[in-house]
Amino acid sequence: MLTPVKTVKGMPDVLRKFDKAANDLYSRAASKIRQPIEALFSWIIEKSDIQKTNP
Repeated sequence: MLTPVKTVKGMPDVLRKFDKAANDLYSRAASKIRQPIEALFSWIIEKSDIQKTNP
């Protein structure tokens, strides 16, 4: 599963800045892949009423 990169607490600023460019590119790519998939599943749920509960 592709998820955006999260920073680690306590990471030195030098390492955080060094990794920032690569992490930003990866996070942007992961978001561009995930968004259409999430939209598709949202559309399927909306059209099929799969999440409506029956009393």
